[in-house]
Amino acid sequence: RDHGAQQGQDIGEGGAAVAPLLHAVERVDVESRVLYLEVLESIGDAAVAEALAPMIATFDTRSAEAAVRLLGARGGCSVVEALLRLAQTAEPELWRPIALALAALGTRHGAGVAEAVRATLEGSGRAPVLLLALGELGCEEDIGALDAASRDQSAAVRCAAIEGARRYNQRFPEDTLIFALADEQAAVRAAAARSLASHRSPRAVDALLACARDVEPWVAAEALQSLGDACGDEVNRTLLAASGSTSSVVAIAALRSLSRCSPPGIEGAIRTGLRHADPEV
Repeated sequence: RDHGAQQGQDIGEGGAAVAPLLHAVERVDVESRVLYLEVLESIGDAAVAEALAPMIATFDTRSAEAAVRLLGARGGCSVVEALLRLAQTAEPELWRPIALALAALGTRHGAGVAEAVRATLEGSGRAPVLLLALGELGCEEDIGALDAASRDQSAAVRCAAIEGARRYNQRFPEDTLIFALADEQAAVRAAAARSLASHRSPRAVDALLACARDVEPWVAAEALQSLGDACGDEVNRTLLAASGSTSSVVAIAALRSLSRCSPPGIEGAIRTGLRHADPEV
């Protein structure tokens, strides 16, 4: 099967391998299915995407993710509705792939994709995956909807709305992101720290410095990563101190940001990192 899939890839777009791969994709094991889908993404077209769309609901998560990527890369307008239907029941692992696929379709096929996402969102009760899709589509008119959703009672909705803000950079309300840094859910705080990366006001930097002391190391790491382009005495001191953390994720994030700031004392931080118990550091 692997040899056949490779031959299919060698044939190139529109080759005779498309039909047999598409015919077999539902009947093979997971590893082979994922490989077949990757090949079809390379050599398929809009007709392949349309034929695959109804199958995705029956696939395992890995296969479904590969198929969603194919729809985003090769699909025409006809697969938008299939992705929106899938979004209603998809596992969280598929939310971002679906959002990225819808954004890719929006880039190729225009404003109609965003309009379809908005229409579905109105009847979905703020489905997180659709908020992510709005963020990836990046239309100015959707900033208000994401801003409002960031205060929803559902942590998943808040997280998706704040994550969706990243695409807007400094156009998204800074106060909303700073407020989200105090959310009770660590995932929301982490999303807010990521989305504040492009904000350079003193208030944003101070908020990220405070978040760099979060009780959850992975949240603190997101704040440290976002501080990498801020630079300044207090930022540098925070990054240098964090680079010696016993937490690997914190130390790695601090070192990555220090590589962008290159403050005095970075050599000592590097030497400390080289002695870290975790080889990843």
